[in-house]
Amino acid sequence: MIYIYTILHVTLLCYYQQHQFNDLKGKRDTRWKGVRIGLDCLTFGCLYLAQYYHFTLQDLVFCSGIYWLLFEVLTNVISLGTDMFFVGYSSTVDEWCKRKWLAVFGWFIISLLIKILL
Repeated sequence: MIYIYTILHVTLLCYYQQHQFNDLKGKRDTRWKGVRIGLDCLTFGCLYLAQYYHFTLQDLVFCSGIYWLLFEVLTNVISLGTDMFFVGYSSTVDEWCKRKWLAVFGWFIISLLIKILL
């Protein structure tokens, strides 16, 4: 269940960013408010369901790898409307340039190995 939550949360977060960016650019786009309500409902619903589905630390580490990879890719594709492996100039991670993607895929592979081997 935690994997489904991770994928849904990062996807909704990127749509939230897209609509919020459009609203900040001057186009009136208030759909981000509805997406934010969806994020809150998803979070509280999963917190309620978490009492019935138990997960381990390895699951959480793997979810962090999934989240970072999906966040970087979906932010580029959905929010910014650029190509999948676009490297921006606005954050500390973007200053790593192409090494950013090595770090993202490296952490994803490490978290996958932790999940499988431990």
